[in-house]
Amino acid sequence: MAKVIGEISGQSEDKRFKLPGIKIEDECPECKKILHWDSDNEGHYLSYPILGDKASVDFHFYCGDCNKEWNVKGTLGITIKL
Repeated sequence: MAKVIGEISGQSEDKRFKLPGIKIEDECPECKKILHWDSDNEGHYLSYPILGDKASVDFHFYCGDCNKEWNVKGTLGITIKL
């Protein structure tokens, strides 16, 4: 029976790593407006992300209503299903 051995880790060589179809929702900490980080939007990508359970990636948010900027941390992994 086939099985996956090992795990993906390390830095991606992709300067603009897109995540088509992925949206992340967060609330502005200042004015409470609900905003979306949408990988399908121009300019929304991860730059040279580090892959694996122990690494984190930042999703940058900006609220145009109150000019607040912040990051949401996440983990980027890749799953292979056999």
